[in-house]
Amino acid sequence: EMMEGAGFSAKYPKGHPMVMDVEPCARLALGAMIARKRVFVPGGLNKVAAFFAQVSPTKLVTRLVANDYRGALPALPR
Repeated sequence: EMMEGAGFSAKYPKGHPMVMDVEPCARLALGAMIARKRVFVPGGLNKVAAFFAQVSPTKLVTRLVANDYRGALPALPR
């Protein structure tokens, strides 16, 4: 649901390893909130991606994220 609103549903369809169903994700997030965790990243692959985003150069991470969004979002009218 969130992926559709963000324009990523075509790039990351349901069942993709980087996509978690809404209900289990919400349960995990609520558990993390109750445990007062400041930062919570659900899913193993997302944890690996978050780790590499922290240890990689900011310029590289910015470029990778920009390319990901560029491929998902519709082009702006000129």
